[in-house]
Amino acid sequence: MTVKSVLSMALLLAGISMADAAQRTIVGVWKIDGSQCLPPSGALLVGPKSLAMDEMVCTFDSVSRKGSTVSWTGECNWSDGFAMQDVVVRATERKGVLSISMDGDPFPHVFRRCTAAESAWARQ
Repeated sequence: MTVKSVLSMALLLAGISMADAAQRTIVGVWKIDGSQCLPPSGALLVGPKSLAMDEMVCTFDSVSRKGSTVSWTGECNWSDGFAMQDVVVRATERKGVLSISMDGDPFPHVFRRCTAAESAWARQ
């Protein structure tokens, strides 16, 4: 039995296909071009069911993925007290660049993945 067949069997038993396992995750720390990978400097922390950036935190009840686009539905809160309920946030990665929209409105910035060496969040 080859390593690939053993891995395929283990993934099948876990309910995961080889294509799913090979798909790159967007979970991690991202930054606006020219910014540092730190929270007050334009860093974006993407979790499996959350987003956090400077003065905004989103927590999501549901998540789905289609190709390179991840869609979440949940709640986003800003430090000034503004909140959005049942917001749909979409993140699409293309060629190392992450674009995000909230309820169809694009963020004014695109993001690039931070390396572990750049990010204090990644080291925690």
